[in-house]
Amino acid sequence: MKTVLGILFLGLTTFGAIAQEDVKAKGILDKVSKLTKTYKTITVDFSMVIISPEGSPIKQKGKAFMKGEKYFLSLPGQDVFCDGKTISTYIKDDNECYVSDVEESESDVLQPSQLLIIWEKGFTYKYSKELEFAGKKVHEILLYPKDTKNSKYHTIVIRIDKAKNEVVYAHIKGKDGVHMKYTLSKLIKNTTITDAKFVFNKAKHPGVEVTEE
Repeated sequence: MKTVLGILFLGLTTFGAIAQEDVKAKGILDKVSKLTKTYKTITVDFSMVIISPEGSPIKQKGKAFMKGEKYFLSLPGQDVFCDGKTISTYIKDDNECYVSDVEESESDVLQPSQLLIIWEKGFTYKYSKELEFAGKKVHEILLYPKDTKNSKYHTIVIRIDKAKNEVVYAHIKGKDGVHMKYTLSKLIKNTTITDAKFVFNKAKHPGVEVTEE
């Protein structure tokens, strides 16, 4: 009987620790969400590593400009424009642009702004640990999809700058074995960005072939 009670007590203690960690994670994430939503515009410099079961890792650096639901994403091989209604993906080497509706694309495309508050929809979370990353003290938090059956993600690991309450790293683990690691090296808030930044301009790309998807 004493052994049974001991096991029960240990189980309750462990559950209590997990609950406390979840509360801690929620407090941190809520603070980041609230702060991020006060920014009128956000510009982010980032590096990205894509690791797949087949092939060598792909490493890229990029820049993202965000303004509400609008964004412009610049990568070495392509530029992505979103004006809130359509997404235009310009392939630089081919001089081709593919245009699709946001509503049809949102299930397949992770918008830059979503990366900054990805935990808000469809995830549970657990505080992992505090560590030093890129010279900063950060909180590491694990995200798990609530709908495990239909989610394309297995786990997402995020790191949050303890002093600035900003996401500085995200490791997205896909069920297909693909891992995407983002390091956000610079985040600038509330600069002036005109709406033209988020619209693909055919005139700047003579001979471009535009395809409506």
